[in-house]
Amino acid sequence: MILVLPIKLPDGSEPTLSLHPLQHPSRFSLHDNVLWFDLPRGASVHLLSGDNPDLSLPDPQPSASLPPATTCRAHWSAMLHGGQAELWCFEYDQHQRLTHWTADIHQGHQQHRWKTHANHRSLRLSLQLRGAGHLWIEKIICSEA
Repeated sequence: MILVLPIKLPDGSEPTLSLHPLQHPSRFSLHDNVLWFDLPRGASVHLLSGDNPDLSLPDPQPSASLPPATTCRAHWSAMLHGGQAELWCFEYDQHQRLTHWTADIHQGHQQHRWKTHANHRSLRLSLQLRGAGHLWIEKIICSEA
């Protein structure tokens, strides 16, 4: 199961990020771009962009980046029924993870502002899910704030 998450970056590019579960893949299904999940009690699972499951290292073929040392804003609309969800953004230089931020996902329009790291070279997104429910996220739009 792969969730395709569209994103728009400040430079106007629109890479498509493919997120896949790191654990319990049979507990996820996708119907009409709505992600259904039913995780074991107490389990927390990341659906991660990129091919490298090690979050401390950048993806070998990064698909997204932002301007370094820049205040940015990400905004999106979501529908979440049941369960809990968080959006994670990991920033990397060419060798390692530099920093990350998280935002709880709720029903409706949301946004998050942050300043990218001075050595930013690439980013990866992840959805962390708990419990049982279904989630839909519209395109994530990143802009300079």
